[in-house]
Amino acid sequence: MMLDKFLDQSFSHRKLLLLVIPLLAISGCSGISNNGNSQEEGGPLAWIDAPLTGETIPLAPYEVISHANSAPGIVAFELSVDGEILRTDEVVGEQTGEPLAHIRQIWDPPGPGTYLLSIRALDTDGILGPLAEVEVRVGEVQVSALALSTASPTVALKECSYTALVNLFCRVGPGSQYKEIDTFTTGQFAPILGMSLDGFYWYVKGPNNGSLCTVPDGAQFGEVSGDCAVIPAFTPIPLPTATPTSTPTCTPGVVGC
Repeated sequence: MMLDKFLDQSFSHRKLLLLVIPLLAISGCSGISNNGNSQEEGGPLAWIDAPLTGETIPLAPYEVISHANSAPGIVAFELSVDGEILRTDEVVGEQTGEPLAHIRQIWDPPGPGTYLLSIRALDTDGILGPLAEVEVRVGEVQVSALALSTASPTVALKECSYTALVNLFCRVGPGSQYKEIDTFTTGQFAPILGMSLDGFYWYVKGPNNGSLCTVPDGAQFGEVSGDCAVIPAFTPIPLPTATPTSTPTCTPGVVGC
């Protein structure tokens, strides 16, 4: 009876081993690592700030803006388009090795269509994080045409300015009777602030000392460029009044009269 009991226990142990050994083999072949270094399960978390998914952008060089976060610190970003790596750029400046970093990377779309943009970051431990993706559409309109069609009427135009074609005096008032307070050399320019009441002189900001002064209008003197559609008319300052000299009176019989 003791022998039978022993044999029953041995058989049970053998059955248990037959169950455990395959489980160990499966676990050893699963490839699951406990170090957290796989791209799918660890690494820095990245995201794309611009463009946003579903956005339509012009057919022109575009600045892709991304961020990433990782406790060890971020050292580089990898940008891919439709699954192909486009460029890898290192983090520079004070961001290098910081837990939170951002980057701007230029992408020049080859043509209109729909594209999948992907970004991932590399941390100081050499770990690449998971991909962050956005799908964007590139329109057929060139950026220059887009800018013209959507330009706001309040956009500032080029400043109205005066460029000297010869050496000139810039005077305190419109005319040679006024004192010169600044000078122009050929090719020197200054912003136009107003015009004289008679339309023959421009009031400008002196190119050397910044004082308000006047230069003559006319193609032989200077060239006007920029948005000069609305220029105020300035009233000239009064000319200095000459101090009258008194005529001495003579008394008959006094020497010198």
